[in-house]
Amino acid sequence: MDKLFIDAGHLHFHHKLWLNELVLFTNEFGIYQKRLTEIINSRNADKGYLRSLEEEYVEKKNEIEDLKGRIIKMDHDLSSYQKNNLLGYGDDFYLHHVELSSRVRVMREQYQYHKNQLSNIMENYAYVDYELEGINDVIKVSM
Repeated sequence: MDKLFIDAGHLHFHHKLWLNELVLFTNEFGIYQKRLTEIINSRNADKGYLRSLEEEYVEKKNEIEDLKGRIIKMDHDLSSYQKNNLLGYGDDFYLHHVELSSRVRVMREQYQYHKNQLSNIMENYAYVDYELEGINDVIKVSM
């Protein structure tokens, strides 16, 4: 049976897309994390629950950084290894690519779950209590 081949440029293309996507995830988590810290510092926040979420998001950002590092390393190794433009489907590089693809897919799902969770939290804490001259007013803060 003939061996099937894949263009190494195709792998490079996916790596670039994945890295861009992971940078977006990291940036958005940073924005949410900043707002989460602001909420934690407000006097009406459930600090224990929110701090546990904050730690979870720091851990998720670390996982994203690890995955980005793996993709960059594989892309660099692939560039160094590539003598011709085709790799066999059974080659280690391709198998590693498939494994990374799976990890990126899982990260996408986790990211969407956490983003939805954070959006719900932000909505729940969109109401901020203010004490004005001894009168408690609730003011809707636009998001």
